[in-house]
Amino acid sequence: MYRPLVRFTDSKGTEIEFSPSTSSNLPNYSVNEKVKVIYNPESPNNAKIKSFFSLWGGTTILGVLGLVFFTIGGSIIAYSRKKENMLKYLKQHGTKIVSNFQSVNTNTSITVNGKKPFVIVSQWQNPETSELHIFTSENIWFDPTNFIKTDKINVLIDRKNPKRYLVDLSFLPKVTK
Repeated sequence: MYRPLVRFTDSKGTEIEFSPSTSSNLPNYSVNEKVKVIYNPESPNNAKIKSFFSLWGGTTILGVLGLVFFTIGGSIIAYSRKKENMLKYLKQHGTKIVSNFQSVNTNTSITVNGKKPFVIVSQWQNPETSELHIFTSENIWFDPTNFIKTDKINVLIDRKNPKRYLVDLSFLPKVTK
């Protein structure tokens, strides 16, 4: 890594020598190349080379990293709100149908602290279109098998778009924390 050694004379005639805190893989400057320097006359030892990266490099890097994390966090919040709004809509305007219980499965796509959640799977054939719809519940963090006492599971669907649905899990006990 290369870091230039800069020598200049301040306004009081004192010769100051400094090396910037940033370095590069290839040298940015040649030997004896003239560069512009900025400094506070009261503390000339804190001088900097007048270039974009010397002045704004750290701020730019932190800003880009902050933007990346903000975008990721904002996306997670937006997705959560969209899902929450859909669930509210289904609870208010969804059509209740009765589906046939199929199974309790493990959701293998998620692992939290070494545990995988369970999902309830049911199906329903739309009498208007004869299409078969498979419904998968939200993640359940305990095995619900012993609490399913029926072969019928209620589901709220959006009649305009049956891919938007909510499997009614109100029959399951609430887990205390």
